[in-house]
Amino acid sequence: MPTMAQDDVAAGVRLASRCRVFADRTYQVAAGRPLKLDLYLPAPGPTAAAVFVLFHGGGWVTGAKEAVSLHVLPWLAAGWGVANVEYRLAGEATAPAAAWDAARALRWVLDHAGDHGLDAGRVVVGGLSSGAHLALLAGLGAELPGEGEGEAAVPRARASAIVSWFGISDVAALLEGERPRAYARRWIGANADALPLARALSPLGSVRPGGPPVVSVHGDQDPTVPYEQSVRLHGALDRAGVPNRLLTMPAGGHGDFTEEGWARAYRFIFAFLRDNVP
Repeated sequence: MPTMAQDDVAAGVRLASRCRVFADRTYQVAAGRPLKLDLYLPAPGPTAAAVFVLFHGGGWVTGAKEAVSLHVLPWLAAGWGVANVEYRLAGEATAPAAAWDAARALRWVLDHAGDHGLDAGRVVVGGLSSGAHLALLAGLGAELPGEGEGEAAVPRARASAIVSWFGISDVAALLEGERPRAYARRWIGANADALPLARALSPLGSVRPGGPPVVSVHGDQDPTVPYEQSVRLHGALDRAGVPNRLLTMPAGGHGDFTEEGWARAYRFIFAFLRDNVP
């Protein structure tokens, strides 16, 4: 039987006994279907807690919020609240539906944070892979295509900061070149407007001076989302004068880091957020 140190057990008990979960809160109804998020609340403290809004990965075609539910644990342990968000996948609605869902989820958290003892002034968005792409679009307050064409306008919102785990910053680059990604083609669609739509949904185009700080983690041997995607994003952020950091995971693939690698990445992220989210 595996053994656990007493302090590990105690830490787990503290989280289990003091944190609360409100599952499947509806943040919007899209084409008649409620879209949900799970809200994780930390132990009550003397001040309202910061919030992390999490988007799962899966290339916009697979995945579920439940698959990344354990990724909330480092945030809860650090005293943060978490909103773990579902969104429409390509089999249900192709681009730009997921991007609209992410923007509406962020808007919901900003509007309802105070109802749950959370601080609407400290809302950080983030995700893994395609979820990081959605977090970047939502957090940057990107102007999204499709408004008035089946998508009602949502008030623009920006996050206090953005966390990108091996995220996509240039969707068009995934449709072109020697190794186009099938998942990107499936989400964007194979039509004459594919490249213009992909460019409109690329966070690189929404980087502006004064934007929210961005921190990224990316393996330099990632076969699924090229490492260059994060390098280019942080170059654009540097040119715009936006606070940002990129942690490169040497020989790292698509999130298959070691336990120590993940721990190092979380320490890097939390240090960045302490410096950039008051």
